[in-house]
Amino acid sequence: MLRCTVTDSGKGISPAQHNRLFDLRICSTEERQLLGISLGLYFCQRIIVAHGGKIGVISTVGQGTKLWFTLPLKNLGTNLLL
Repeated sequence: MLRCTVTDSGKGISPAQHNRLFDLRICSTEERQLLGISLGLYFCQRIIVAHGGKIGVISTVGQGTKLWFTLPLKNLGTNLLL
């Protein structure tokens, strides 16, 4: 498996929001500005799962967020350079 992570040192995401990050929903403009969440993570999850991978989040309020995903190497092809 190939594992990628994206980490920030921002405000973090509350545990109540962790499960909703990847839901299909259209946010209000105010909510999008407050949370910085839109349809992008939903589409990321759909693409990653369709290729046999997983995606998740690790976050603590006040300490930042780490988004991660995995993809099986066998589905990435033989020309992958690591």
